Amino acid sequence: MFKELLKNPKALIWALVIHLLIIALLLLSFKFTDRPSVDSSLPVQMVAPDGLPLPEEKVIPAAQSAAQPVTLPETATLPPTPPVTPPAVKQPPVEPETSSAAEKASEAAEAEARRQALADKRAQEIAEAKKRERVAEAKRAAAEAERKAEAKTDARRDAVAEDKRREAERQKAAAAAKAKAEAAAEAKEKAAAASAKEKSAAIAREKAEAAAKEKSEALARKQAEEDKARAALDADRQLAADRERWKAAETKRKAAEADAERQLAEDRERWKAAEAKRKAAEAEAARRSATASSGGAGGPSARDLGSARSAWASAIKRKVRGNWRQPSERFGMSGTARLKVNPPGVIGRFTLNCNGSPAFCNSLKAAIHGSDPFPKPQYTELYNDTLVITFE
Repeated sequence: MFKELLKNPKALIWALVIHLLIIALLLLSFKFTDRPSVDSSLPVQMVAPDGLPLPEEKVIPAAQSAAQPVTLPETATLPPTPPVTPPAVKQPPVEPETSSAAEKASEAAEAEARRQALADKRAQEIAEAKKRERVAEAKRAAAEAERKAEAKTDARRDAVAEDKRREAERQKAAAAAKAKAEAAAEAKEKAAAASAKEKSAAIAREKAEAAAKEKSEALARKQAEEDKARAALDADRQLAADRERWKAAETKRKAAEADAERQLAEDRERWKAAEAKRKAAEAEAARRSATASSGGAGGPSARDLGSARSAWASAIKRKVRGNWRQPSERFGMSGTARLKVNPPGVIGRFTLNCNGSPAFCNSLKAAIHGSDPFPKPQYTELYNDTLVITFE
């Protein structure tokens, strides 16, 4: 702490001044309080409350009480001192006897002496208490001054440390900036050297590429001329071959179209015959159903036959679709098959009205034929019917 005080002479001076003030206050506190003057010639009579006797106290002379001050412990705290009020003096009645007056005067003098002793004692206690209060206040002031001085010293030390830290950070930042600038300059120099080297290499490479390009172009022109002549010869040959292939394909296409037209005409005729036969069969079935209903026979009704026919057609369609390998191009194409199935599920008669490409129609025909034998119907009467199934 003394090193810090030596570093801060103002704090040292303030500490010395405060200690000198404390010592002066201690010296001034030894002055005693003046005793009040009391006329001892006047008789004093102590009056006690009703029903209480007067206390018997030992009379201590004033000089002896002044010579023996009352000491109190420093840690004791005195209550507030009430104002000292002398007891009321009651003039005794004048008695004729001289001895009684002398006794009363003696008692009054003793009471006054006791009162004076108590007053002196109380004044001494008050003076001691004030002295202790002044000493405690001086100590508190000194402690507060010392605390403030230490706080100021600590603050100044912290400020110095903060300045040092900031200076170190500034130097560190400056060093980092300098290193960064040096690194940037070095990188720039390296980049410039690399760029110059790359530029010279690019010039040499461009010259070599130009020479190679000129040579390759000459070779390419020569090769192109040869290829052109050879391609012209090959083109003539290819053109002749293409013409022959086209003629053969055209002939084949026309023959296929003729076959397709003939097949379509035959399918139409077969479809017409099958449609007529189907209508006749449906009329026959309706007639038999009506006869069975009127005669009370136990065969299936027309509604049952219709439901069973639809279910049978759906089952056949599902089997055909499971065996059908459809071509990739089939958008918008469809085919309607008219099919009569004989027991136990083989094709009895089959026609196809197809609206699609040849590949689509041929694949559908192959799927229908490949699905033989077909599932059995619920009623055997359906074997005589012609089913109309549409495939898309």
